[in-house]
Amino acid sequence: MFYNFNHIVFALLAVVFSFCGCEKVIVIEGKPAVEGIQGNPDKDVYYTALSYPEGYDWIGDPSGGEIEISLLLLRNSDLLLSLNANSLNQVSTQADMHYLFGEDLYCLWSDGEKCSVKKNGDYCCRWQSEERLCDLLVSNGEIFTLGIRRGNELIFRQNGSILLQEENAELTDGLFEDDGEVCFAFARLLESNDNTVARQYFLAHGPERTQIIPPMEASRLYSVTRQDGVLHTLGQIAGKKQLIAVKGPNAYVISYSQYQDLRGAQLVSCDGKILIHAQVKTASVWRDIWWEGTKTFHITEPGLQLLTSPSSSLKFGCLSSIGARTGPLTLFDGNNSCKLDSRYTFFSSNAALFTTRGAIIGVNDSAKNFRPVIINGADTLRYTFNGYFTRISLP
Repeated sequence: MFYNFNHIVFALLAVVFSFCGCEKVIVIEGKPAVEGIQGNPDKDVYYTALSYPEGYDWIGDPSGGEIEISLLLLRNSDLLLSLNANSLNQVSTQADMHYLFGEDLYCLWSDGEKCSVKKNGDYCCRWQSEERLCDLLVSNGEIFTLGIRRGNELIFRQNGSILLQEENAELTDGLFEDDGEVCFAFARLLESNDNTVARQYFLAHGPERTQIIPPMEASRLYSVTRQDGVLHTLGQIAGKKQLIAVKGPNAYVISYSQYQDLRGAQLVSCDGKILIHAQVKTASVWRDIWWEGTKTFHITEPGLQLLTSPSSSLKFGCLSSIGARTGPLTLFDGNNSCKLDSRYTFFSSNAALFTTRGAIIGVNDSAKNFRPVIINGADTLRYTFNGYFTRISLP
């Protein structure tokens, strides 16, 4: 599967049992997992992490400059893969440029001249282009990417070949899958004689695009998606503090008149439902809010960030601001919330998964020189490498 190990050497130090669960200090021996060892799909969790040389201040400079950085793929406490993260190897140190789909690690690379996609360290496809890759989806072994070139040109590819290309466009919704099609949504920008910009909205599905007509009341659309073949749109009503949401033939209005302002309104799929996520301003503080229909589903305390996890059955949670050196972290699964100790810090918005097993998150412990920690339900796994977890996935 993936067997390329560079230089990371860790030792198993100790196992300690705490009152509320199992706490382990891990964990990785100096070689990858033996080929042929099978995992347990009912219990396995896959992680990616960035590992830096001992003593290096990755919080101050995560890009690393000329130092040696490794991108790790782990299954539970077993190291499956270690890749040199550098331009020569076309593996980025940016956490949002690598993805986990089940047990497979995909790395995106774009440097203004060339682009590539790697799976478990091997090239899947590569091409010459100035585009900046911004999204990836893998479906039935096919690799779909979205790129942006020269600021406002969208390029949609399958296995490196162009499916759709749109100039003077802005992305409204990234890649998603519905009814066996890989889709995304964008607005075509039309400049008029008076230098104002009008927008036409489209849902792209495969090589095709379908124009979306906004409701008459809407001055613009913020978000477009499709679920089970049913089209959903979210727009702004002109001159009012109101959103208009459309599901198939039905429309409803959401008022935010009690808030000073609103930004970042978006449709999000959560546990088979389409929710509306935005940020609202109260007393000069921005807070995240979610609506289900016209009902407020949840609103955070100031400073919290909301996350969703589309691959699990519990798909909603919130955590404190990314990269803050102090907590506390708050988890919320749609019904209950709890706070972790303020010593824990969260550095990657993709290192959290809300599942039927409970929350699984990758954090760093400020009381232990910011060493990485996995909190999996009642269990705490402490790792000895210098770095942080970037993604979490189930098989």
